[in-house]
Amino acid sequence: MVRFSPTPDREGRSVFALLRVLALVGGTFIVLLVLLYSGYVGYTDLEPAEIDLREDDLVVDETGRQVDYGRSWLARRGGLWVLHLEGSPEDIGDAHGRLASRLYRNIDARLDTMLEGRYRGYIERWAELMLLRWDYRGADVALSAPVRRELSALAAALPDDGEGELSPYHRLFLFQCFFDLTQRLQDVIVEGSMFAVSPRATSSGVEAGNLIVGRTLSVDFGADFEIDRVVGFYYPDGKYPFVSIGWAGMIGVVTGINARGIVVATNPARTDDAREANAVPLPLVLRTVLEEADTLEQAVDTVVARVFDRAGVSEALGLRGLLPRWGEQS
Repeated sequence: MVRFSPTPDREGRSVFALLRVLALVGGTFIVLLVLLYSGYVGYTDLEPAEIDLREDDLVVDETGRQVDYGRSWLARRGGLWVLHLEGSPEDIGDAHGRLASRLYRNIDARLDTMLEGRYRGYIERWAELMLLRWDYRGADVALSAPVRRELSALAAALPDDGEGELSPYHRLFLFQCFFDLTQRLQDVIVEGSMFAVSPRATSSGVEAGNLIVGRTLSVDFGADFEIDRVVGFYYPDGKYPFVSIGWAGMIGVVTGINARGIVVATNPARTDDAREANAVPLPLVLRTVLEEADTLEQAVDTVVARVFDRAGVSEALGLRGLLPRWGEQS
C-alpha cells in the first residue's frame, strides 16, 4: 500500500491554524482578564460627590509668610504651619487643597517611598492594593453629606498627576482611616498619651477648674520620616469653631478643642478586633464632636451613638472648661 508523506505546505497550514487557535484563545483570555480587572476596580472605587466650586485667587502677603485664598489662609508661624479655614464644606475643602497642596504632596510622596521599600515586588504591591480596595469598598457610604462634599472639594483642588493607582478622592478617604491602616503594618508603632493639670484656687485669684492639657502623638515610620504638623483653625458655617492639630489632607481630628472648651484626642492601641464594614473613621467622629457638642455630655453621647469600629484606637477623651473664652481670632 502506497502512503504519501505530508507535504511541507500542508504542515505549514496545520501549524498556522494551531497558532491562530492559540492566539484566539489567548486574546479571549486577556480580554476577559481586562474586563474582570476593570469591573473589580469600578466596583471597589470610591466616587466623589458632585460639587460646585467658586475659585478664588491665591494672594501672597508682603512678608512672603502668608498665603490668602478667599476668607482662608495659610501662614508659617515659627516652626508651625497655621491653617485658617472658613465657610461651607465646599469652601473649606477647596481652600484646604489650594493652600496646603504642597504639604500634602510631601507627605504622600514620603508614604509612597516608604511603601515601595516595604513591598519591593510589583506583584506584592499590586496584591496589597487589591486587598485594600476590597476591604474599603463602599466605605464612604457612612460619611455625612457635608463631610463627603468637603472631601470631594479637597480632592478636586489638589493637582492630579494621573500616576496614582487610586483617585485623589479615594486616596484622601483612606488618609482619614490612618489609624486603621497602621494596624496592617505590624512594625509601625503609634503611641499617644495625654494628661490634664488643674491648679487649686488661691488668694491671688487663680480660679479652680482651669486646666492645662498635655498631649503627645508619635508615629514611628522611621528615623528620617517626619511629618509637618499643621495647626488648623476651622470656622464652619453654622457650627462651633474649633482648633485641630494634625497634618495637611486630614479633615478629621486626632487632637482638638472647640469654642466650648471640649477637648478630644485619639489614643491608639492595637487590637485583634476586625474592622467593621462601612465604619466612620474615628477622626471624623471626633470632628463631629467638636463641631456640634456644647457640653461634655453631648460629646460623649455623640461618640457612643456613632457606630464605628475603633480598630486599634482606645477611646476619645473629652474635657470641658479648658478655655472659657477661646475667642473669635486665630
